[in-house]
Amino acid sequence: MFRTTLTKLFTISLLSGINLFSHSLARAETVLERIESRGLLRVGISANEIPFSYRDNNQELRGICLDLINLIKKEIKNTLNRQIITIHFYNSNLNNRFQLVGDGIVDLECGANSIREIEEYEVSFSEPFFVTGIQFLVVRDKANQLINDTAIEDVRIGVLSNTTTEEYVRQRFPQAQINLFTGINGSALGVRAVENDRIDAFADDGILLLGAATSLNMSLNRDFILLPQTPVTCEKYGLILPKNDPDWKELVDRVIISNEEREIVGDWFAVANRFINNRGDCTIN
Repeated sequence: MFRTTLTKLFTISLLSGINLFSHSLARAETVLERIESRGLLRVGISANEIPFSYRDNNQELRGICLDLINLIKKEIKNTLNRQIITIHFYNSNLNNRFQLVGDGIVDLECGANSIREIEEYEVSFSEPFFVTGIQFLVVRDKANQLINDTAIEDVRIGVLSNTTTEEYVRQRFPQAQINLFTGINGSALGVRAVENDRIDAFADDGILLLGAATSLNMSLNRDFILLPQTPVTCEKYGLILPKNDPDWKELVDRVIISNEEREIVGDWFAVANRFINNRGDCTIN
């Protein structure tokens, strides 16, 4: 009796184990399959990253990312032959952007994301949709002094925490006084700190410095200047995508290299080029 009962328990456990193992091997649902079944595109986006995403005077989301996401929505509808696709936005920031995608909470994240290897999360990047590079916002009257007279250990440089700019500044200027700024208003606080002489320079990608200064009604080229005029790095921005989903990446990349997308981005390049000399080796192919 005991042996029969033990055999039954062993058989049940074995079958349960096989079922669990088989379930774990089942092919995960792709992004396009999930969108096709539910009609929902989930997007991570910041509401304070001019010109990529921001709220206008009516609190409506605007920017390059919104235009790009609408093009992706259009391409999804054509690909899946589905008339209605709903977009749900999730708030993303420098601290959660990779986790949102890696954990499957969103299907993509759009923002100022430099394309690079991210080992901590199961994410990849789209083809680049924008290029820029690191520069330093300084008060115009102080520019020559900072370039010629100030010892680097006396320079107070502000940067956003947990960014490629922080990595660059720490490596390039290890003796400088590094001031970290965080939160959704980190860029604005950093720019204001330059204006109020609490730091000597605020380092960020040029396009983001331009956006932050514009949002604060600061006059570039009159009171403030970006140094050097040609960025010191080449930062190519891509959308953050789930890893190992080639069909989804192919659709997104198809939109990014389209003429419609290039026209959208071209308008912003025209504005930025008034203040920033793009590097000859930093282009979107």
